Amino acid sequence: MDCIVSLTTWKGRINEPTLPRMIFKLLTQQTEYNYKVVLVLSEEEFGKDYILPEELSLLQKHPNFEILWTYKNTKALKKLDPTMEKYPDLPIITLDDDDLCTTYTVQTMMDFHKKNPNKIIGTICGRYNNIMRVAGVRLFPPHSLANIPTEYFETYFNNLLDDEWNGIRAQIQGTECIKLNVKLIIKASYCNQKCAFRKEYNKFNFRSAYLKFKKEHPEYKL
Repeated sequence: MDCIVSLTTWKGRINEPTLPRMIFKLLTQQTEYNYKVVLVLSEEEFGKDYILPEELSLLQKHPNFEILWTYKNTKALKKLDPTMEKYPDLPIITLDDDDLCTTYTVQTMMDFHKKNPNKIIGTICGRYNNIMRVAGVRLFPPHSLANIPTEYFETYFNNLLDDEWNGIRAQIQGTECIKLNVKLIIKASYCNQKCAFRKEYNKFNFRSAYLKFKKEHPEYKL
């Protein structure tokens, strides 16, 4: 196995036809790399006895598709952390469940990773107010993020700011990020329920939360 492509979804979107279509598009990429597509779902959100939509159930027959159940609903963060925990030695590509991929998304990301094996790749990356942020479609090399208790993400950042949280963990680990042109890997994104999340995201005072985290945890030397 060369890499993992990981995504998550939630109750408001799991029944939309675009999700299985996106997963199928990922499973049929034109690439030389051997990879698996992982969809992470939370028992806390869906319940222990949740019955999957028919199209997702059918996709489970594909040998390179896996539904990974985790208990805690860490929202956007769960597309990375549970997968990273299960596959710690593989690069992990993360996407949103509304990204419309090109035919060569995996090939392009992995080719870029080969040239930059120790850097996080992001279609959005850089420093904002001197804090690293890694967003968009991302590839995380193995062991590129510091091991920090996940509960801090909820305590300080309200389970909202996964892009900034991953940037903080990368910064502590000493991992740099490098930008890849989004047009090479994504055709477009659609927006429905995501817009409501975006409003909540924009209202959150990240700077204040970051300074509190930094003050209360000097051991991370931010």
